[in-house]
Amino acid sequence: MRQKVIKEILAAIQSSQSFFLTSHINPDGDSIACETAMALFLERLGKKKYVIANRDGVPEIYKFLPKAGRIIKTSRVKGYFDVALILDASDQERSGNIIDLKKQAGKVIVIDHHLSAVPFGDLNYLDRESASCAEQVYNLIMAKFGEVTKAEAISIYAGIVTETNKFQEANTNPAALRTAALLVEAGVIPTAICKQIYEQNCLEQIKLLGEVLSGVELKLGGKVAALTVTRKILRETGATLEHCEGTINFARSIKGVRVAVLFREQDDGFKISLRSKDDTNVNQVAVKFGGGGHQRAAGFFLRGSGAAVRKKVLAEIKTILNK
Repeated sequence: MRQKVIKEILAAIQSSQSFFLTSHINPDGDSIACETAMALFLERLGKKKYVIANRDGVPEIYKFLPKAGRIIKTSRVKGYFDVALILDASDQERSGNIIDLKKQAGKVIVIDHHLSAVPFGDLNYLDRESASCAEQVYNLIMAKFGEVTKAEAISIYAGIVTETNKFQEANTNPAALRTAALLVEAGVIPTAICKQIYEQNCLEQIKLLGEVLSGVELKLGGKVAALTVTRKILRETGATLEHCEGTINFARSIKGVRVAVLFREQDDGFKISLRSKDDTNVNQVAVKFGGGGHQRAAGFFLRGSGAAVRKKVLAEIKTILNK
């Protein structure tokens, strides 16, 4: 089945001339990696006419990736495209609805690996067993050329290493490790990638980390660790929401904690991230509130006051802990 859809996607790309690429809102390493690797792939195919756009901008730590400078930030893209490639977005809303797929695209191709992924494209390459969406792009490139360029390898490796949290998460499977090894053989220097992503913290980010961790709370008998990033904390530290990346993992590392939850205050509600240490399926909580993700890592947005939001989320987490 996988080889069939890959063949169909390659045929659709080959027969088309203009392309639109996008990923999910608040893009992470995997989504930026997919976009940049796909852009490089299109260029290798001789496809020069493409636009990459996201509702939210490229996080600073991923701007080193090849073609990251081509990614634009917009709430709505203009124009018509032969093909719209929706990468690492489990449903249409997750892409921020920055394009009218019915009116602005001749064909829609969806490539995704989330548990909550739905087939909303004309062609859907959904692989919930894949550790990262970047690996799916790798499979496309390999099916066509049998090898990756160094630039493509750098983007794909960045996607894998961030989506597996430096190969520490449960989604670190044999396929991900084999692909990573092949990417190193293609020219990737793992230490160089990790330095770019994990060792470029600004002072504001460190101040934010200290402030947020000092307010960690243990809930539900110590099984849940909750962190909150308020707008007040952001103002006082000079940090941005982008600087919250990775903070939740410190809360999850606390002994006895099974689920960590990070509440990030925004203008009209809270963005919530969930991480589990064991087999607890936090994706069930995210789906309940209109979000999604993976069994051990998921997220969603919830409108309301801080107290109301926390009460709803903790009550839902309690239900999955009791299963």
